[in-house]
Amino acid sequence: MWPLAIFGIFFGGFAAFWISAAAWGVWFGSGGNKPPGVFVLFPLFGLPFLAVGVGMISSPWWAARSARRTACCVTSQRAMQLQHGSSIKVQSWAPRDLDEISKVLHPDGTGTLTFASSLVRGSKGRVRSVPQAFHGVPDPRACEEALLALKAMTQNGAAASA
Repeated sequence: MWPLAIFGIFFGGFAAFWISAAAWGVWFGSGGNKPPGVFVLFPLFGLPFLAVGVGMISSPWWAARSARRTACCVTSQRAMQLQHGSSIKVQSWAPRDLDEISKVLHPDGTGTLTFASSLVRGSKGRVRSVPQAFHGVPDPRACEEALLALKAMTQNGAAASA
C-alpha cells in the first residue's frame, strides 16, 4: 500500500499542478481578453486525475479500515472470513477446500496465511486462480496450526472411510 500512496503523491501533485496552471492560463493568461467558452472548462479536465491521486494517497487508510471490519476464524468444521459494513459478507472453506498452507511473517509480528485458491473468470473470459488468504493475522503460528488441524480432518476422514 505504501508504494501506491507514494506514487499517488506525485500523481495527485501533477494533477493539482495541471489544474492550477490551466486555470491560471485561462483566467490570467489571455491578457484581459475573455477566453472562448470551451477553454474556460479546460482546468476541470484535471479533476478526475486529482481524485485518482487522492484515492492512491489514501489507500493505506482504506486498507486499514477494511482490516478493522474483517474477522477471520478457524473452527473444528471450517475456516471463515467475515466482513461487515452495510451488509455482512461471509466466506467459508470446508476442510476439503484447503490447499497447501503457506505463511508470511511481517516485522510487526502479524502474518498472512494463504490456504486455498478459487477460479475467477475475467472480463475477457479468461479463467485465473486467485489465492485465498487471511491477512494481518495477529498470531499467525496459532492460525497455521488450526488450519493444519482442520486440513488433517479431511485426510483422517478419507483414511477412515477407505
